[in-house]
Amino acid sequence: MPAIFSSATLGLLPSPLISGLPYPEVFAGLYFGFVLAVALFSLATAMIWRDDTSIPWFSMTCIAAVLWLFVWQGRYPGEPDVQVRLMPMLGVLFLLLLIRYGQLALGLAQQLPKLDTFLRALMGFLLALVALSWFAPTWGLRLLAPSALLACAALLGGSCLRLRQRYWLGTIEALGMTLMFIGLAPNALSWLGVMLSQPPGFWMNLFQLCSGAAITVFGLGIVSSLNRSRLERVQELDLAVTNQRMALNRASIDHVTRLPDFKLFCDQLQKRLTDAQSGQERLAVVSISLPTFRALRHGVGSRGADAGMAEIALRLRQGINSGDLLSPTGRDGFVLVTPVHPTGDLLDLRGRCASLRRDLGSPLANAGGVMLNSDFGVALYPEHGADVELLLRRSDEALYDAERAGIGEIGIFKPESQQQSHQDMRLAKQLQQALLGDELVLYYQPMLGLDHGELRGAEALIRWQRDGVLVPPGEFIPVAEACGLIVPLGEWVMQRACQQISEWETRGLVLPYISVNVSAHQFRNVQFLKQVDRIINTYPHARSRLMLEITETMVLDDVDRTAKLLQQLLDRGVFAAVDDFGVGYSSLNYLRKLPLRAVKIDRSFLQGIPNEADAVSVIGSIIALGQDLGLQVVAEGVETVEQQLFLAQRGVTSGQGFLFSRPLPAEDFEKWASRLPQARATA
Repeated sequence: MPAIFSSATLGLLPSPLISGLPYPEVFAGLYFGFVLAVALFSLATAMIWRDDTSIPWFSMTCIAAVLWLFVWQGRYPGEPDVQVRLMPMLGVLFLLLLIRYGQLALGLAQQLPKLDTFLRALMGFLLALVALSWFAPTWGLRLLAPSALLACAALLGGSCLRLRQRYWLGTIEALGMTLMFIGLAPNALSWLGVMLSQPPGFWMNLFQLCSGAAITVFGLGIVSSLNRSRLERVQELDLAVTNQRMALNRASIDHVTRLPDFKLFCDQLQKRLTDAQSGQERLAVVSISLPTFRALRHGVGSRGADAGMAEIALRLRQGINSGDLLSPTGRDGFVLVTPVHPTGDLLDLRGRCASLRRDLGSPLANAGGVMLNSDFGVALYPEHGADVELLLRRSDEALYDAERAGIGEIGIFKPESQQQSHQDMRLAKQLQQALLGDELVLYYQPMLGLDHGELRGAEALIRWQRDGVLVPPGEFIPVAEACGLIVPLGEWVMQRACQQISEWETRGLVLPYISVNVSAHQFRNVQFLKQVDRIINTYPHARSRLMLEITETMVLDDVDRTAKLLQQLLDRGVFAAVDDFGVGYSSLNYLRKLPLRAVKIDRSFLQGIPNEADAVSVIGSIIALGQDLGLQVVAEGVETVEQQLFLAQRGVTSGQGFLFSRPLPAEDFEKWASRLPQARATA
């Protein structure tokens, strides 16, 4: 077969680019037939199975690959000049289709929006390159070379990131993109005019083999995806059949879990209570919460979260008896009604709850393999109530007690829990009066440099002086969150801290910053930015000395919204830090997106250092993660000199803890700080 690209034509290589076929005719025919068969198969699949939008693009990618290689090998029956122009044009077309398939298969628009935006920009450049390739094929090939390598590298990186997010298709996409990159790399160098050890035909042979292997891998991924979708559909059909047997109205079915919605559940429970009263039956109303599921919603995405919730509902249905009632409550919980032993023995009920907890704790196949914790709260009929509302409320109270006791507990309603609720209501009323009556004060715990002991800042901590006695924050903060006082309480803390910054500065005590904890309710409040603006406008000296501390759970609720909000704060001069770092669902991906200044290592990680190897390894990894991202690393709970020396050697810049000082009132803090030689130096 004569060469169609030569040094005279392209000005790229001193010898023909392709001299005949790189392998025998029989092998070439089999290769083209295979790729064309894959294309036709995926095209037919796309027409039948329309849920996966990436399949048609995969089919067109295969067809473009066949056409491109046909023209490359001189099989196109047109004039050489047309073939010379078609080769880079078809190469660009193949690359465009490959990028679009990769975007859809990996879900980049939802999971990696920045990478998706970059690839869209690259596709716009390639569209312009199509026209250029017709009029200037030499430059078309030259520009196609780096574009192809850049696109494959970006898709390979996206595949690896999605794999870190436990997206099962990431493995297949990463393998396929690796093969494509290996095949394209030497050919791209040839298009740029680089002389390689082997003739161009050899490298084109390598590309055809690698692209064929990549297409095979992608095709297997599509087959696997279709099989998973089929299994999910089978599960959905099983749930639908179960619901039909229950003779439920379709409008009363939760669309995610395929279970009766809460309204229908309450109607069914009322009927069960009426039947139980006449038959002297004993029932248990069990509230089930999944405290870690909301934090994991970000990691698996909304579609994965819904699939995970459907899988959880299926496990619960399989773990309960046929006559039990089950319904979802909100987005992250369920409520179950089941008969219990009439004599008062609850061992069987506890055993069943423990079994359900084990079922829920195994990895979720439809949500990236995440594992969940669960809590259970139980109210009994007739001991704890005889109507629907009272039983549900008391099962929620038992669930609240179980959550406070620890993850994985099974709580039974106790009358004293109701007394505790009344006490919390009284405490909430007193707290509201304290907020208005200036009974609240701020204490300040200093943060020192671990190397030289200079004053780096302070953390503002709220205290409540009730009748001359300090009420522990662990007692009134949960009450404030439950009754809605946490938002005005948080605003008061920010305002008082900024006022203190200004007062200290007028007296010559200049702190680099004061950090303030921000609750999730306050951070999500739509008026949060206006509160910050109002405070920093009142106290302008505090504008660049205020640092807000947020938790990992708050970040993971909505990373994009959090990033936008933190950037708006940064534009105002207010910095942010992640508190209790390492305790939650830590992810390098979310830290990358956030405009943070520091991370604060939770005090629990300092226990055991420097003597325990496991503790040293864990905290070393956390410190390295923060440093690699260019963040200040602050250690909480430093209590011994050995801990201080260990952290300083690892590059931790600041620390706070009882080794240096307990939290102090403002006056005592000022006296304590005045004894430090660096206390009056501006940061």
